[in-house]
Amino acid sequence: MDTTTTEPDFTVEDHGLIFLVRSHNDAAREHLSENVQDDAHWIGSALVVEHRYVSDLMDGLRTNGYTLK
Repeated sequence: MDTTTTEPDFTVEDHGLIFLVRSHNDAAREHLSENVQDDAHWIGSALVVEHRYVSDLMDGLRTNGYTLK
């Protein structure tokens, strides 16, 4: 049995009214830098997303073939 686990491309952390979206590889970071507006808010390397937008963002990432946790 193969017990190898791979890290997801993104993790999404629920902090109530905001979510933090963290990228875990170069392709994921590049995708965010190309698709997120310049005035986006960041906490360290995590993208800050309001709760009302996070579902659409997650759906878009999955549609583009990224894995999330």
